[in-house]
Amino acid sequence: MNETLEQQIRRLEFCRDCIVLDYDAGKEEYNRLEMVIEELKKKKDMNKIKKTGIPKTRKVLMTVEEYQAVLLGLSEIEATTGYGNLPEKDISRYKEAETSLRSLISKFTTTEKKRYGND
Repeated sequence: MNETLEQQIRRLEFCRDCIVLDYDAGKEEYNRLEMVIEELKKKKDMNKIKKTGIPKTRKVLMTVEEYQAVLLGLSEIEATTGYGNLPEKDISRYKEAETSLRSLISKFTTTEKKRYGND
């Protein structure tokens, strides 16, 4: 069979949904198919990244407390690195964390930022 990844995923999802879960063998097969489907979805996502070269930006759902915690973490990093008395390895580690947190904030949509009182 010469199926695309999307077709394989759909076929396996259909098969998975037809399994009777009353027996252990059915549950095991369901779990096995679930893992295979997840692997195919990951492979499909990787193929998209290879084609475009840029991973798709996804929105992030956060609570108010989580958003505020990320902002607090950023301010702590800025304060710590601002003094300039850290070893080079620590500075690079802080910069990586800062980049990661800024990336997370950038995925948080503008309307959500306004709803939480930040721009």
